[in-house]
Amino acid sequence: MTQEFGLLSPFDQEGTLSRMLQDFFKLNAPYDRFETADQLIDHFRRSDDLRNIWYVPDELSPDRPQNTFRDKHFTNVSFTKTVIRRVTFTRCTFTDCLFIGTAFQNCEFHDCIFIDCNPYKCSFTRTYLDPASFARMLSRKTHSNIGVYLFSQLLFNSAEMHQHDFEATADYHFRRWRRFQLVYDYRRKKMSAFQFVKRWVPDMMYFAFAGYGYRGSFFACWTLALFVILVAINHRFVTDFSVNGMSHEQSNSLIYSLYQTITNLTALGSNAIPATYRGMVLLALESLVGVVWLATLASIIVRKVVR
Repeated sequence: MTQEFGLLSPFDQEGTLSRMLQDFFKLNAPYDRFETADQLIDHFRRSDDLRNIWYVPDELSPDRPQNTFRDKHFTNVSFTKTVIRRVTFTRCTFTDCLFIGTAFQNCEFHDCIFIDCNPYKCSFTRTYLDPASFARMLSRKTHSNIGVYLFSQLLFNSAEMHQHDFEATADYHFRRWRRFQLVYDYRRKKMSAFQFVKRWVPDMMYFAFAGYGYRGSFFACWTLALFVILVAINHRFVTDFSVNGMSHEQSNSLIYSLYQTITNLTALGSNAIPATYRGMVLLALESLVGVVWLATLASIIVRKVVR
């Protein structure tokens, strides 16, 4: 694992999340205590690197210009149950830090990195912070409840600040962690298999096909694949349809198969009439797929327009 700040990765060579904290809710021993905010400020006058510290005071709210921390590195530092108010962090790195019950009020985070930190019951009020900073910080298998709470707080904060891009990012990750929580609850038998499937399958499909309405690239890739498959099916089984006003050569062309696919999916309706039971089934299924496709497209458009 690379030890240089800014390059340190929370993932091992196999791509799994590794923990540096021996206990996710406690600092690694040994550590020292800062009893006052002045100790923290004085330390950063001498060094940009703060390690193995439990910040004891209930509040961190230094006056200007001491309320700005730039290019600082926090490692194994606890701000548990601390109210951090009117502080600006720029290009700071937080590694193995505890923010348990920490309240950020009127703070700003610019280009900051969070690695293996614990944000349990952390709250944000009128704080400028990109939710993507926390996207890969927690384990989905053991800390899904923390992820759900964290991104719900970030979602409320972004909405209050009218930060529409951050609000979309927070909502996207909140939905992902809520899906991880479903798996967690099911494995611990907090819900039946039927309840799990009923909630997880639609959620997973919405994520995979459209990224919860926020990832247009997901939808574009699936749309392309869907069109290719349906055009191939319509062309292969063209004899199961009769087409009014067209010769056999015209209706048997790839151009007509493409036309039929587009009109069926967009509910415009083509002039193809099922000539066999298989044709009826194919046309009915294609119409149902078209309804789902249009609903997903509408969801993406609405989210893009509304935000």
